[in-house]
Amino acid sequence: MSETLLRTFVSIRIPAFETIKDIIYEFKGLKNIRSPPFDQIHMTLCFIGDVNATLISELCNRIESALSNIKEFDVILKNIGTFPNKGDPRIIWIGLEADPLNDIVSKISKKLDLMNLSYDRKTFVPHTTIGRVNGKTDIHDIVEKNRNVEFGSFRCDHIDIMKSIINQSETKHTVIHSVKLIK
Repeated sequence: MSETLLRTFVSIRIPAFETIKDIIYEFKGLKNIRSPPFDQIHMTLCFIGDVNATLISELCNRIESALSNIKEFDVILKNIGTFPNKGDPRIIWIGLEADPLNDIVSKISKKLDLMNLSYDRKTFVPHTTIGRVNGKTDIHDIVEKNRNVEFGSFRCDHIDIMKSIINQSETKHTVIHSVKLIK
């Protein structure tokens, strides 16, 4: 019998602000750019990857424990950038500013280490992906025009453990467990 694996990550969902919709529509007008559906926009705090379904309950409990003393906080969506910064960009993003993000990521990482799970240990850069570039496209003018724009702000009152299912045309994210933060 084969084991069931769930592609998992920890994230904060981003509200579908009109300002974000507007910039996504602007990029969608260019060739070779694919943007996420508005209801799927999020900031990944930690990409875990494939986790055996039998470990999901423990994973949720450990992440809930990691976040047990985290208070609600404000998030500002500001600036546009690309990965990589120079050359041919592959990812278009909006930056996020919030005081406790690095602490939250550190606490989650420590709990994942205790489970001996393999996860993405890249340096955390707070952002939400608004476009993926698949080929040559000139996005320089749009990026420069929006480099210092504030796209909105919101109160983060929960953090989600998500699973993603990838098929030919899209990736669908679904909440496995939501952790409520302290008021």
